[in-house]
Amino acid sequence: MRLTIFLVVAAIFGNAAFAENATDYYLVQYSPGDNWQERTGYAEQPGLAGHHGYLQKLHINDQLAMGGKLRDKDVSVVVLRAASLSQAKQLVSEDPGVQSQVITAELSRWEVSMSSLRMVRRKATPPDETQSYHLKRIDPGSQLKQ
Repeated sequence: MRLTIFLVVAAIFGNAAFAENATDYYLVQYSPGDNWQERTGYAEQPGLAGHHGYLQKLHINDQLAMGGKLRDKDVSVVVLRAASLSQAKQLVSEDPGVQSQVITAELSRWEVSMSSLRMVRRKATPPDETQSYHLKRIDPGSQLKQ
């Protein structure tokens, strides 16, 4: 009897904790913006260094699941983790590349029905006072620079 009550209580509180930490996924498609310089190479575009640094910060804080350039189009995409659409919009609006209009961002809520991402999380942990973060590499193919 006690075991049954314990399991019911654990299930109720476990589901509440899950709902509290529920995460939605958002797809962001980046394209050249009004201030994109056609005659300037990608790496030299003003504002993109800040954009890349910002995305790296989101990745370290476990708010960016993955991202990269589409091979057949002049766009890049990232998958954000956010608790709400308003939080996802805020993350996109704070991107220095978007703010400088070097790139534009199109945000869509992604209804994920199948994914291993739900089980993979990256969390920053400070190993000592000299480093601000440490990432445990879960996927050895990641190109995230530390």
